[in-house]
Order: sequence, then C-alpha cells, then structure tokens
Amino acid sequence: MLNIKEYVVPKTLKEAHDLYMMRKDSELIGGGVFLRLSPRTINMGIDLSNTELDFIKNEENHIEIGGYTSFRKIEMSKCINENFKSIVTALKNVGGVQLRNMVTIGGSIYPKYGFSDLITVLLSLNTKVYLYDREENLDTFLTQKRERNILKKISIKKDVLKTSYQTLRNSKSDFGILNVAVSKFEKGFKITVGARPGIAKLAIDGMEFISSNINEKSIEKCSEIVANELSFDTDIRATKEYRKEMCKVLVKRGLKEVIL
Repeated sequence: MLNIKEYVVPKTLKEAHDLYMMRKDSELIGGGVFLRLSPRTINMGIDLSNTELDFIKNEENHIEIGGYTSFRKIEMSKCINENFKSIVTALKNVGGVQLRNMVTIGGSIYPKYGFSDLITVLLSLNTKVYLYDREENLDTFLTQKRERNILKKISIKKDVLKTSYQTLRNSKSDFGILNVAVSKFEKGFKITVGARPGIAKLAIDGMEFISSNINEKSIEKCSEIVANELSFDTDIRATKEYRKEMCKVLVKRGLKEVIL
C-alpha cells in the first residue's frame, strides 16, 4: 500500500524543484506507477501535472519529449512512429494500454531501472537528458549516482538510418528477461543490452567491430563479442548463463534487421 501524508500540486516547474530540494523527505509524483511497486510511506508527494512537461515537439533535427509525457502518447505520436520505430516497438511491450497511459518517461528514465525498455532503446539513439539545472548525454547520465533533480525533457537526434528492438519475455506484459536495441547510423552502429538485469549498457567492443566489418558473416562474431564484453546476473527470471546465451541470439536478430 502507498501512503502519502501530504500531497501538493505546484503551479510551476521552479516551485516544484524548490520544494523538492527543500523537503528531503518528499517524492516527485508523475504517473505514480513505479512508486507502488512495494509498500511505502511518503511524507510529501509533489505532483508534477501542472509543470508543463507533457509535450512532444518535432523539430528540424531532433524530437523533444517532456518528462511528464506518457508512454501511450509517445507510442501514438506520428513523428515518433516516422523517425524512431524501435521506441514504439519497445513501449508496446510495457503492460497494457491503461498502464502506458500512466507511466511517464521521467518516471522510467530518472530512477535508472535495469528493466526499462525505454532506456535500452534510447541509449541506442543519440539522446540527451535535460535536468532542471543542466543537460547531459544519456550514457553519461546513466553512469552517475542518483541525485535530487527533475528531468525536464529528453532530446533525440534524427540521425539514425535504421533501428531494431528485440526483447525476451516470459509473457507479453512481463518485465523483460533481456532487452537489446540496435541502431544503424551513417558512420557506424550502436548496440545496447538492458535487463541484464542491470541498467542498459552500450556494447562498445561489439559496436566497433561491426562498424568496420559490415557483412553477414561478421554478425555471428559480433554477437559473441557483445555477450562476452558485458556482464550478466541471475534473478528470479533467468540465470546469468541463460541471459548471456540469449544475448547472442537477440543481437544477431537486431543486426540482421538493420543490415540485411
């Protein structure tokens, strides 16, 4: 059960940020979905619904998505479908429509959940994260310790040529056992693996290999490189050995989809 002792709805982003920084016992409320993963009590809940962070802006060279924007709104967006089909594929695996109407990108990205489908696919694109006081590349943001801040928006460059998202699940609406995203750019590839069960990571060695060996035969070798360079672990869904073997399969599928 989720118990919130005091619930406030700031009228501006600045008001929400100042209150969040002042009250160290407070939590931000977006869709509120992940706050209910386990029973807890929150002294103050800060509702972000009036902070004007619910938007998708289609700019000339990039697309901006506000931190309060729901998965469903992104999934149904024309400009997202036209430019980043892998994002839509990833989000359709998250629960049902009712859940995707509630989950926000801020609530999925900022806590850096290892199971996040969205983080896996965004990491395979050229994504920037805009916090209240600064901006960072997504890969840099994910390596840092969590701090008290607000995710205002993300920005995704329109420079990707082809994308693929692969996931292994026990059932369609379950958390992923393993997630893989592959993106092809004019000068190389990006390969990310998430739900290891740790946070998604770039497979740097595999990316460098396939970028200089673009042919069908090199796909098998690249999948082995990726599986060997990243670490895997065991949880209630799968063993680390199983995840490592399945990593090879999903990477091969993703590479074939963007290369062949």
